[in-house]
Amino acid sequence: MNRRRIRAARLSAGRVFVLGIAGYVTNPVPQSRVFVVAPGAPTPVGATNTVAFNVGNTLAPILGGMAISAGLGFTSVAWVGAALGTAALVGTLWAGHVSSTGPHAGAARRPAGQPELASADA
Repeated sequence: MNRRRIRAARLSAGRVFVLGIAGYVTNPVPQSRVFVVAPGAPTPVGATNTVAFNVGNTLAPILGGMAISAGLGFTSVAWVGAALGTAALVGTLWAGHVSSTGPHAGAARRPAGQPELASADA
């Protein structure tokens, strides 16, 4: 192999490692968030969140493979990834809006395990 290919292989391996670390450290954030929003149902909430991650892990390669099979080329996989990332960002923004205006508004600001304070009107 020439030096250029060796350098490219090393850079790719380093980037894959960084991507894996980034995915590993960001996973607990949404997992803990769902437990704060629904503290009374930890088992179904944890299972549903795990299923959502697994659906994403399954759907992305399927869509990438469909793009390649459609004759769009290998670079189309990057566009599929960008579209999925954009969809995830839109979903995250929507969830943030709903949680700030919905029935669980304030649940994210309350420390985990702390009961909601009774209002003075009660």
